[in-house]
Amino acid sequence: MTLTENGTSDYVIVRSANAVASEKRAAEELQSYILQISGVNLPIVSDNSDTTKKEIVVGKTNRPCDTLIDRTALGDDGFRIVVNDKTLLIAGGQERGTLYGVYSFLEEYLGCRWFTSTVEYVPQIKTIVIPKDTDNSQTPAFMLRDTSWYCSFDSTWREKQKINFKMLNWNNISSDYTKFVTFAGPVGHTLNYFVPKEEYYETHPEYFMIDVNGERRNAQPCLSNPDVLKLVKQGVKRLIEENPDATLFSVGQNDGGDWEQYCHCPACAAITKEEGSFSGNVIRFVNEVAEYAKTIRKDVKIHTFAYQYTQIPPKITHPVDNVLVQLCAINCNHADIYENTDKAFCDDLKGWSAICKNLFIWDYTTNFNHYLTPVPDFGLHQKNMQLFRDNNAVSMFMQGNSQSINGEFGELRAYIFAKLMWNPDCDLEKVTDEFMLGYYGAGYKNIKKYMNILESRKSDLFKIATAPENIINLSLPDLILCDNLWDAAEKAAADDAQLARIKRSRLQLQYYKSVAQKAEFTVINPLREKSAETLYHSIVDSGITWIQERKQLTKNPDFSKKASTWSE
Repeated sequence: MTLTENGTSDYVIVRSANAVASEKRAAEELQSYILQISGVNLPIVSDNSDTTKKEIVVGKTNRPCDTLIDRTALGDDGFRIVVNDKTLLIAGGQERGTLYGVYSFLEEYLGCRWFTSTVEYVPQIKTIVIPKDTDNSQTPAFMLRDTSWYCSFDSTWREKQKINFKMLNWNNISSDYTKFVTFAGPVGHTLNYFVPKEEYYETHPEYFMIDVNGERRNAQPCLSNPDVLKLVKQGVKRLIEENPDATLFSVGQNDGGDWEQYCHCPACAAITKEEGSFSGNVIRFVNEVAEYAKTIRKDVKIHTFAYQYTQIPPKITHPVDNVLVQLCAINCNHADIYENTDKAFCDDLKGWSAICKNLFIWDYTTNFNHYLTPVPDFGLHQKNMQLFRDNNAVSMFMQGNSQSINGEFGELRAYIFAKLMWNPDCDLEKVTDEFMLGYYGAGYKNIKKYMNILESRKSDLFKIATAPENIINLSLPDLILCDNLWDAAEKAAADDAQLARIKRSRLQLQYYKSVAQKAEFTVINPLREKSAETLYHSIVDSGITWIQERKQLTKNPDFSKKASTWSE
């Protein structure tokens, strides 16, 4: 089936006269990219026009071929790309599916790639030919998909990568064309929002937990106190009424503390003992909130955590159907796939999968104490994602460095996570190579060799805040080889923009050497402070403003100290 031939075409793009915003956008994007690819500007016409023999039908229309689209099965995000005689049909869920279908058509059949919001590849093809037997239906492995890498916050890039969810409200992401699924009100660790210690601890200390030593503390509320339940119900009711279009609301334990930071009062302790975990207290509490929320509006869902001391699922109480439980992999080992290193977590995953209809996953993909350090964990994400899918998780959130442009491999991470969340069985090596060639240029194989060295020198155990020198042990010969590989990658850069991207990613190696006090950063090197000053200015010049979670890069660094201290 020939769509364009030597710069000409008889095809038109057909969309509904009543097309929704995402369908209009889909038709316009298809027209724009086919023009860029082939030089042919296909007209966009409405389905009020007469049917012609050669049409690319986009979205829901009055054309007979629309009967080929099962929107119930495809859902909001799924789509079908199918050739029907001389008609090419790209259509799916009206919320996002048709737009996702157009972007997938441009990727899979025409070769477009959108590596970042500013780095894309558009091939030049004068004659566009599509196989006559094309019939490609896709639905995502996970209903909701999000990553919080800073580079992923561009709404157009998100649409091209089929990221449909905004887990956290710390970024201002919106679109004129599609609706990102999001929470109303605070998200995550929200109990202090509903029962603020600043307001109630002095006047109502009984609202708050008793710790393992019998001391009253304000770290968490007491979930067996009926007045606490009443306050949370009132807060959720207010949020529902203030946000009539929202369906997701979060009621989650406060953050911080240790595995004993929950209420040990007699009533709470009795429930914990009966359920085998404090998660039983949480699920009983959240179930009551969720049942109450349904009386206000039937489509409301309540989110909560299985996090640290609530990671173990309860023995008796199951989440009701409108409760979403998000299991957090915060204590997992990132040196290997979770099935090999974290039996307890995997057992808990299976336990939640057996009792929870709406299982969310929160995974961690950076070092939160050292945003700039190398993290050799690329070999585990696909297997972990497949594990989550196979245990019926319906949502994925991959948390990264959301605070600043990244000096490690943030852009690569965001790209491959988007691909894996849509299809955990994708050809990840191909996806990675395509990105690295498009983003870093011809010298990308040198960077891959560097990544392989990191993989071979990593420790058997590291987590999301481990010190860099305890993640990787690079000898002086290793460091010399790594620098040579980065030199070769820089030398192969095609232009200044590509070179800048290579240099920014290279900062991870310099940061590691500074923190581990190796090579030019060794304490016996009289030029160590000069090397530190050069590194600092390279970080600043690259646009990086945060080097660890909640701590910005200082404007007054002490070059006699490690780079990890340059924060405030």
